Amino acid sequence: MHKNKKEFESCRFPATFVEKSMRVSWFDSLQKRWGITSPFQVVVILTVFAATGISVLYLKKWLLPFMGVHEDTATWLRILISIFVILPIYQVVLLFYGTIFGQFAFFWAFEKRMLGRIAKFFTTIFSKV
Repeated sequence: MHKNKKEFESCRFPATFVEKSMRVSWFDSLQKRWGITSPFQVVVILTVFAATGISVLYLKKWLLPFMGVHEDTATWLRILISIFVILPIYQVVLLFYGTIFGQFAFFWAFEKRMLGRIAKFFTTIFSKV
């Protein structure tokens, strides 16, 4: 803590800095980055990501024991199974929720970019082998 009030007051940002930083929020930067038109779409897209994540975690909790993967299974095997089984499920669930919330076009473009990056990653790995 600061020793006195005067020292504390001198540490504050000038009002102009605060005003400028408030104009460009993370919300606006997401809207610009994703190329969408309204703040409401940002809320909907974030909701879709949240619903997808929660759903996939629930499915993973149920699906991995069904496949015979338990706590005593080797960590590297659980990771591999998660990558090759859960990742495709995530993609499908993301498109499902995106469609329900009316954002299929956004999530279809998002999926194509993500799958392109994954394919590029594996292509570079296997081209070195």
